[in-house]
Amino acid sequence: MTSRCSVAISLTILLGSCTQEPSGPDVGPAPPAIAHAVYVFHEGNFGDPSGARLAVFDIDRDTLFRDVVEAANGGAHLGSLGDDMVLEDSLAYFVMSGSEEVKVLRLRDHLLLRSVALPGSTPHDILLDPARGRAYVTRLYQSSVLVLNLATLLPVDTIDVGPNPQGMVLHEDRLFVCNSGYGSSNTVSVIDLATDLVAATIQVADGPAQAVVGPDGMVWVACTGNPFLGLPTPGHVVIINPSSLSVEATIDVDGHLLGPIAADPEGYIYVIAAPFGSYFGGPVNRITVSSRAVTPSFVSGTFYALAVEPVTGDVYVADVRAFQSDGELRRYNREGVLLRSVDVQRGPGTLRFRR
Repeated sequence: MTSRCSVAISLTILLGSCTQEPSGPDVGPAPPAIAHAVYVFHEGNFGDPSGARLAVFDIDRDTLFRDVVEAANGGAHLGSLGDDMVLEDSLAYFVMSGSEEVKVLRLRDHLLLRSVALPGSTPHDILLDPARGRAYVTRLYQSSVLVLNLATLLPVDTIDVGPNPQGMVLHEDRLFVCNSGYGSSNTVSVIDLATDLVAATIQVADGPAQAVVGPDGMVWVACTGNPFLGLPTPGHVVIINPSSLSVEATIDVDGHLLGPIAADPEGYIYVIAAPFGSYFGGPVNRITVSSRAVTPSFVSGTFYALAVEPVTGDVYVADVRAFQSDGELRRYNREGVLLRSVDVQRGPGTLRFRR
């Protein structure tokens, strides 16, 4: 998931709402053992050195636990500008673009186990490849991907890609990297993981930001479009055949996209629309994989984060409320019916599931 607020500031677009003071910690006792949960990673405000926070919504208990890192670690914080989070077995990995770190947390008790500084990297997204013992981190302003030893999180290689790389997706032995260029680039770099070399560069649409492997086995790429031109270009969803490394189809979504994309194994792809001039998101559009038909505003609202629970197909979205207050987490079923909403913390930007 991207830090859309920090991206806008880096492009010198005035977003005064991103400089509001964060809500204070609500540190209570550490949560009990949780088996079925949504982990909500909050970016925090731009420039706040301790603004990134983690909350856990226990689905079975229908209970939100705030500031779980602070509660389990004597008040210690994750850091500044939380851009990405992945869960792998018993661990969670966090990318902090502001404080330029990768941190590791044990899910059982939320204890911080490791923190590795990556100075000068502006790390953005992380992808784990346990089979090869590697972690891959996009370097937002270095046009490259940093390769880490997964056991130590120490850098072992750097792979040059396109401008402002953001999201990545793994398909068999290839890593697909979205070179966003903040809308000015239109390529996806394909890295051969056997050699850690770029095997191909695929031209897509403007602003490739995030990608997923769909239920059809294709790589689906959310391209935001370029909203910063005098004549802005619209967003698209581009489908890449991972075998031939060619574009299968380009889907018009009638407007811009924010960047997040999620797949439902039952045959749907979800993206967040972004009305022109909005940096805090918009409604969720749904694409039917079999027909590639778009259902605009499948879920109405102004959403910034998106994820699909792989077992139930429930769609989870987060509204940052323009960073003016605590955000909101919502859960919808496959019919688009709202099942639950709960207030979370400031700037919910990444959602991950544990089951």
